[in-house]
Formats: sequence, structure tokens, C-alpha cells
Amino acid sequence: MTKFSEKAIQEAAYYIWENNGRPSNTGSRDWNSAINHLSATAALNQAAQIASAQKKQTANLSMLKSYINLTAKKPF
Repeated sequence: MTKFSEKAIQEAAYYIWENNGRPSNTGSRDWNSAINHLSATAALNQAAQIASAQKKQTANLSMLKSYINLTAKKPF
């Protein structure tokens, strides 16, 4: 689980509170929503990084296969 700074959670909770019309007595709910939102965002970012790394690895393997095919002596 990713740890978030108190400031990051406070800012996210504030924007959630603002977007919900500044309702009364929602501090705890907004705080938990902020943590959930930050966690989801972190998970999406991590998934994007993994996908990018896999895409690069696939491209590298493809280039290696092409190189091997070009340099291999093929019998006629």
C-alpha cells in the first residue's frame, strides 16, 4: 500500500469537499475518499508504468528477432 503525505490527503479531501458543495460534517468521509482516490491514482500510474515497460520489452524482442533473421545465413 502506498503511503501518502498528510498534505496530499488534505488537499485531495478539500477538493472532494469543494466538489460536493461544501457539505457539513463530511470531514471523515472526505478524508477516506481522498485516500481511496489517491490509492486508485497510484495504482493506475503503476499499471501504466508496467505496461510501458512491457511494451518496451516487446519492442526490444521484436528488434532482436529482426536482427537475428537479417544476420542468419539462410540456405538456398
